[in-house]
Amino acid sequence: MYESHHGVGQALEFTLPNVGDGSDRYTAADLQSGSGIALVLLLRNHYCPLSRRKVRRLGERIDQFESEHVPVVAVLPDTVDRASVWGRRYETPFALLADPPADADAGDDAPDRFEAFGDVQEWVPQTPALVVVETYGDEPTVGQIYSGATRQDCPSVEEMLEIARETRLESPNKKPAPAV
Repeated sequence: MYESHHGVGQALEFTLPNVGDGSDRYTAADLQSGSGIALVLLLRNHYCPLSRRKVRRLGERIDQFESEHVPVVAVLPDTVDRASVWGRRYETPFALLADPPADADAGDDAPDRFEAFGDVQEWVPQTPALVVVETYGDEPTVGQIYSGATRQDCPSVEEMLEIARETRLESPNKKPAPAV
């Protein structure tokens, strides 16, 4: 697993369609949490079996993240229609956002470039990838990026939970945002 310090501190600002749990629109401000961190899983594309497995496994374990007060969001670089297929098929109990590139259309087989998360993707060698977002300040910022030389190097759901716990412990002097 590759841990990148590139992009750390980069502010996140976005509003994206949500086809998973929660409201129809999801913004960067929605990442705020009582724990002071959130996890964003950048998926590869609509057809990626590894991304599909991660979404299913994450859905099975989401209660553990919720008990830690760590919001988890998955982002698919594809159209709302294709993301909706995932939302229906996997009944995601967390936010599942559609973030297609601006030049994507329904004819694209499998776009794997993000628009709103494009600046973060610059620092990711492979997707799926995990972005730890710090929500301590006024705006959410990139705290760490986990990816790898291969797609399989993205943290497992168990590793994601451990990363969330460790990140909370490593930042004890930072004041978390109020729980929402």
